[in-house]
Amino acid sequence: MASFELRTSTREDDYQELALFQKNAFSFAGTDPRLSALQSPEYYRWKYDTPVGPALTGRIMDNNKLVSVVAAVPTVLTCGNRTVRSWQLCDLATHPEHRRTGHMLQLLASMISALPQDDVIFCFPNARSFPALLRSGMQPAAELRLWVAPVLATATPPPDYSVAFCSPP
Repeated sequence: MASFELRTSTREDDYQELALFQKNAFSFAGTDPRLSALQSPEYYRWKYDTPVGPALTGRIMDNNKLVSVVAAVPTVLTCGNRTVRSWQLCDLATHPEHRRTGHMLQLLASMISALPQDDVIFCFPNARSFPALLRSGMQPAAELRLWVAPVLATATPPPDYSVAFCSPP
């Protein structure tokens, strides 16, 4: 019997479990060392234990086994003098043996309803998660353009290039 649970991810065993789960869920990625480095307890501790607060993870458990997960990482978006608490949905994954069962839609619906109503929820989906996000009621709202420039160690530090998300006037 599958069950949903929502957790604040601050326990070390959560980071271990999530790292192992992501490696298993994305076994199709092979043994890419860059992916293995990201799918580590240290990475999830860094990603989910933020200055804004701890991430939430929604999980589907089946016979005490993690089969599907989505995370919501708290952030703060700014637009001029206005700040808005927000949540980035990320790390959506379902174990290959449990795909096409509706687990991801259940997770997304449960996570979205658990987050504060006045907060902004956003995601940077890949091709595999995009359809589930659309089915959950999320819609594309903007395109993010990222500008980068190399900074030499001896150069003067650049001004603050923080990303600002603003609503259209």
